[in-house]
Parts: sequence; structure tokens; C-alpha cells
Amino acid sequence: MAAATSAAAVTTPASLEQLSRQQCTYTACYCEENVYHLLKHLIQAGGRPADSLFAVFISNSYETIPLWKQQASQRSDGLVVWDYHVVVLEVQQQQQQQQQQQQQQQQEQQQQQAEPLQQPAALVWDLDTVLAFPCSFQQYAQQALATDSMVLAPQYARCYRIVAAGPFLQRFASDRSHMRRPDGSWSSPPPGYPCIAAHDGCTNNLHCFRDMGTDTLDHAAREGTSNGGIAWPAAGRSGMTVCYGMVASWQDISSLASSCKYGIVLNEQQLVGALLGVEAV
Repeated sequence: MAAATSAAAVTTPASLEQLSRQQCTYTACYCEENVYHLLKHLIQAGGRPADSLFAVFISNSYETIPLWKQQASQRSDGLVVWDYHVVVLEVQQQQQQQQQQQQQQQQEQQQQQAEPLQQPAALVWDLDTVLAFPCSFQQYAQQALATDSMVLAPQYARCYRIVAAGPFLQRFASDRSHMRRPDGSWSSPPPGYPCIAAHDGCTNNLHCFRDMGTDTLDHAAREGTSNGGIAWPAAGRSGMTVCYGMVASWQDISSLASSCKYGIVLNEQQLVGALLGVEAV
């Protein structure tokens, strides 16, 4: 992978609350619920604008995704192979607005080859990492994802479902049935608070978020269409929205993460490229 064209600075405005891990609602092996409560805290108590925050589900069709620097690891490098993992992504709003303005100017000028946009400053909030809380996306990509040092076999290649915080907090629901063994016992002790239900009364749709094959554009995705300025091909045999040929700015990704029911699925090259301006090998 090529070196980053610009490093994303990690800055936290003085008006925003400094949040520690100890202040967070946390239950081991229930990362989706941890993220749900973390998003609520960052918005309600932390002063973050909801449109700068995203729930990010990491998985693949094999349910084998490697992450380094994980607290649960017994290895010196912190490697754990999860079936899925969930973190919070914060994209600083000021940088996002600047990027949007730059893109609009480029469109108005009708440049055939636009100059690269300023990359948004992004932070990762991962309650299961040994890295800083939060840490820059650049550091997380290098150390937790090992994007510049590892070439992953297909069964370990990570996909990312990006869901805007507002829609996620309204729609997410889990009855924790995925944590039940066949005999009814828990594979890991559940949180002490009640299960999370969606605003519409749904009691379980976790599978729609963690499954990287869930359609993100519903019927339109199956037939091929254009949405949010991005040309989408038809879905594959599995019904998965094929977005791997897409080239998009973070503005495009953010728009679809807000408007699509279950967000948008990206491969690693797309996510890293949009946030760091680098091209994965």
C-alpha cells in the first residue's frame, strides 16, 4: 500500500467531553450493544454531532476477521480472529464540510481530473483494543488492521458496514439469541440491562447489520441503479449489493450510510482510501 498522501490529525475540541473507557457501558463479547450505548453517550453527554458518528460492523461471509491489538488476545501481538466486531467511527464535521465544499467547487468547474480532496480527520472508538481510546483511524488501520503490513487470504478479508449513528440508534435491535448455546446456556454472560429494541418495535435485527450480504439498497440494488451520485451494479447471486467497484468520497459514503436502511458495505480499500487517501495493494 502506498504511503498516505496526508496524515489525519487527531484533535478534540475543548468543548467536547473527554470520555474514558471506565465511563462506558461495557460487556465483553457484546460489542454491538457497547457501541449502541457509546454512541448515545457521545451524542447526549459528549457533545458530538450525530452526523459525525457511525457504527462500523466488521465481518465477512466466512465470519473470520483478524484484528490485532485486542484486549482479549493471549498473544503478544494482540491478534484475535473474530466472527464480527463493531466499533464507532467519528469523522470530524468541520473537515467533512470542507471536503463537501471542495467537491462542489470541483463539480462547478467541471474539471475532468479533479485534484484530491482534503481527507477527513477520523477517530476510532474501540472498547476492545489496547490502543488509545479513541485513536486516529490512521493508527488503527496500521496497528489493529495491519493494512500496510499484511496481505490477507480471501477468507480473512474484512468488509465494513457503515451505519450513521442516528438511523442505527433508531433501528438496531438485539434479543441476544446469537449468544445462546443449543442447550440454552450463554456462551458469554449477557449485560444486566434489558435487551435493546428498535423504535418500530423490532426485537432482533442484529443479523442484518453483521451479515455483509444484507442488501443495502433493497430492490434497487438487485437491479442496478444510481444512488447518491454512485453508480451501483446489480447484486450478485447471494443478494449482496456489489459495491467493490465503487470509487467514492467520504461525502458519498456518509450520505448512503445515513439513507440506506442498514447502511453501506465497503471493502477495506474503499474505506481506507476515503479516509486516508491511500490505495491498498
